[in-house]
Amino acid sequence: MVKILLSVLAGLVIIGLAIAILFYAGIKTVAKATGAGYKVRGDQVYYIGAMRGLGSRTSKQLVNVDTATFEVLSDGFAKDVNQAYFAGITLPNSNGASFKILRHQFARDNHQAYFREKPISKSPDNFQALSKLYARDAELAFFQYATLKGSDGKTFQLLKHGYAADKQQVYLDSNIVSRDAAHFEFLDMTEDGLYARDQSHVYRNGKPLGSVDAASFEVVGDENYYKDKHHVYYNRRLIEGADPANFRVIGEHYACDKQQVFHREYLVEKADPKSFKLLKEGYARDANHLFVRSNLLSDNPAGFKILDKQPFLLYVTDQRHIFVSGIKLEDADAATFEVLGDGYARDKNHAYFKRVIIEDADAKSFVAFNKFYSKDQAKAFYQGSLMEGVDGASFEVHPKIDNEAKDKSGYIKSGRRSDYDYGW
Repeated sequence: MVKILLSVLAGLVIIGLAIAILFYAGIKTVAKATGAGYKVRGDQVYYIGAMRGLGSRTSKQLVNVDTATFEVLSDGFAKDVNQAYFAGITLPNSNGASFKILRHQFARDNHQAYFREKPISKSPDNFQALSKLYARDAELAFFQYATLKGSDGKTFQLLKHGYAADKQQVYLDSNIVSRDAAHFEFLDMTEDGLYARDQSHVYRNGKPLGSVDAASFEVVGDENYYKDKHHVYYNRRLIEGADPANFRVIGEHYACDKQQVFHREYLVEKADPKSFKLLKEGYARDANHLFVRSNLLSDNPAGFKILDKQPFLLYVTDQRHIFVSGIKLEDADAATFEVLGDGYARDKNHAYFKRVIIEDADAKSFVAFNKFYSKDQAKAFYQGSLMEGVDGASFEVHPKIDNEAKDKSGYIKSGRRSDYDYGW
């Protein structure tokens, strides 16, 4: 029976490899045959689309093509003496004899200008493709398919960071950002985005910030703080009570004025800005307190120590208490606390899984095997929960499969009894 199954499996592998080879060869053959997507067959022309799924392609026959003069261009374009095409679509009212590609899939003939398959301008003689996004003629400007409303083509020009402007307006993509182009300026690029302003408004990533004083606006540091002469903000949110005159960024999203310390937009209560300093992993201290984010943790900052860092778990002590990812582990004994790994820990009184006491566990004999299983001298546990009827003394974990185990009574999978031996 085993030999039969192995023979069938080997046959399937050979068939799979043969299909893969033929598939790859087919892709190369079609790609070579179709050139830029067009294929001429006698007096007919087809556009072969992109590869989809398991080697399938869409195919479209072009209508009223003059095959004698048909010419494949680039970027999906083609033409004959009468008309032009994009991706197999006939460009409406196009003139093939005068058709030419500009760049970035913009094109023109002696009647109009195009972006891909769509006519966008009636002034082809003055049409310019400025980038892959923007173009202009003597009257208007364009964002790919879209005409920029109210734009002035004669003064339209590219700015930095994907923006563009004419004598009156500033644009980002097809949207008008500012109607005060004369006073528009870029400010700072931060992790939160790009700031800019004109005489009346401040913008972040092309969107107005709201009731901010543009003249006195200033980005503070590079952690999403900004201010004007009236207020301080974090990521568009007002920081209540912050004094803009002497506000500064400390780091790790902490900031302060002369009287107070803030984490993002929140007040860090009891923090002294004069003695405040950063520690590690988002923790900070002043002369008298230990903090994480905006939370006061302890009045013994001198005892701060990182015990262990695991995925999604950080163990910290102040020598009096234990904190797991910034939350106090109630009833933990700091003097005897030890991290076992995989989310497990213990002290003289308890065993823990993450932030939870493992009820009924004997701390003295408690051991952890992996992220799934642990045990003491009499009981076994699955992710911190007691496995009823499992004998701790004989419990052992599979040497190669973390989620499999056994005791003297049988096999276990995912914390439950199983009839299968999993190769023990």
